[in-house]
Amino acid sequence: MITKLIADIEKATNLKVYAEVTNAVEECIVYSFYKVTDNGAVAQYRLALTILTNTLAKSFNIKEIIDNLLITKGDEQKYDEIINCDLGGGGGFVGDTSSSLYTKEISLYEAINYYDITCKSNVDWR
Repeated sequence: MITKLIADIEKATNLKVYAEVTNAVEECIVYSFYKVTDNGAVAQYRLALTILTNTLAKSFNIKEIIDNLLITKGDEQKYDEIINCDLGGGGGFVGDTSSSLYTKEISLYEAINYYDITCKSNVDWR
């Protein structure tokens, strides 16, 4: 299931998506995905996305595209396996020590977003 989500994000944003860490210094998205809770019936996972772009406006646009792809509203179900997806707490923009939104070391804007995904416990995320 995670491979489908990542493929859909790549297709919708037209950016390469890398797992966990990359040495790429290009516009891209880097993600981590992990289980937060599981009571045996329902599990919650967190998809953390770091969006790296040349302009702040593009970061906002990419975030909006991903929000529209993943976030569910009311009883809406965008993926059969996902019960609900919300934009989680935290996130924001990472900057240098002068509180800039621009990361000088890689010459890109860096936006971090957390998506909380609720699904049945038996979903195969491979």
